[in-house]
Amino acid sequence: MADIAGNVRNVGNARWWRIIPIAIIVYIISFMDRTNNGFAFAGLGTDLGINKAQQGLAGGIFFIGYLFLQIPGGHLAERWSAKKFVGIMILVWGVFAVVSGLVQNFEQLLVVRFLLGVAEGASGPRSSSSSATGSRRVSGHAPTACG
Repeated sequence: MADIAGNVRNVGNARWWRIIPIAIIVYIISFMDRTNNGFAFAGLGTDLGINKAQQGLAGGIFFIGYLFLQIPGGHLAERWSAKKFVGIMILVWGVFAVVSGLVQNFEQLLVVRFLLGVAEGASGPRSSSSSATGSRRVSGHAPTACG
């Protein structure tokens, strides 16, 4: 019994040092991305010639993409390697964040914002659930609130 408690405690420490810092960085970047888009829409109105309603649609379509792959993304990560899946989706997210700075018209903005939401929607929930289920693999028991 003490051996299981020691394994669970070690998994809790490993989970903290491996998963949580990466999840915090991802969440900070996500927050910065959403905040920067709010500021960018003022300049996009003049650069792309879009009105306030179109700016709102471009902001909202991100969350449609986010919802689009949230549950299937978690399912895919469960069936495949969660570490690889989240890593790939974060890279895809970064690519679409860069591409969003290269859009030339409103339609491109909508497509890139939707795909950015898909990439972020797939990576965020799975990275947070990985921290909750990490102890199941080592101890053979379901995770508890204590570790």
